[in-house]
Amino acid sequence: MRTLFYSILTSCSFFFLGACQQEADIVLPEELSNDSTYISRVIALDTTKPSGSDTLTIYYYTYDQQKRLISIVERDLYGGIIRPAANYSIQYNGNDTLPTRYDFTNGSVHSSSFFSYAGSFVVKDSTSGFDGSNNYKQVTQVSQLRPGWFLMKSMWENDLDPGVFQTIDSTIFSRTYSAGNFVSKVDSVWNSGVFFYAEVRQSQYDRNKAPFWRFPLFFNGYYETVVPTLSFPTINNLITESVVNSSYGNTLLGASYEYRADGYPSMARISGLMEYNKYIFEYTHL
Repeated sequence: MRTLFYSILTSCSFFFLGACQQEADIVLPEELSNDSTYISRVIALDTTKPSGSDTLTIYYYTYDQQKRLISIVERDLYGGIIRPAANYSIQYNGNDTLPTRYDFTNGSVHSSSFFSYAGSFVVKDSTSGFDGSNNYKQVTQVSQLRPGWFLMKSMWENDLDPGVFQTIDSTIFSRTYSAGNFVSKVDSVWNSGVFFYAEVRQSQYDRNKAPFWRFPLFFNGYYETVVPTLSFPTINNLITESVVNSSYGNTLLGASYEYRADGYPSMARISGLMEYNKYIFEYTHL
């Protein structure tokens, strides 16, 4: 992920086994614990485009009777063209609050992911699916290298070489997580055994409630799943992100917000090099 959008919208999901795992069991302030406001729709825009083609993507969120996120529908409207929606279905066992399975469909492309946990964190993601050309299987695992540092490794096989798993991604990473927010991230990334880049990110937040704060913390960390808007669920809203990357150079991204009376953002404006520059947030009460 290379845009502030994914940081703001949380997504996607990432593994998290950071240096301070105990901070995952956060005792929420009373005003959050009793909050019945849930994000229902996000509209992502590029306001530099002509009217009628400035809306790029719309995300819809659905919950079950236990107020658990169970589906995301992503509509791609680039160029004013309506394309087949991407659908993400999230499943749970019994009354569990952490998902056990994701199913993804977008036209002929589909996948199913199954998660294994250590405490509240995903340590293994087993995925099988069809990428539009071939059936494939992918297994991603996270292991601790030393205190505060972890290794994420993804293995892949498909119909072109069935039964033979190849390492496609390896990342050594560390995370600093404070007061419900990610404040810094360090990654060293290899692609198919070849060093790709090193990256350091520093982030700052406001003191208002983020639209996605209630999404499970297990999504945090490094590994991206098929759900982009579940990456980085944080308590507060990201306002600046400094990125130093050995291959792509340095970037500084920022966000300013308009807030509702209840403290949630109704709109975000983004500065810096990225695809979107405005987001509209809509909510429901459960």
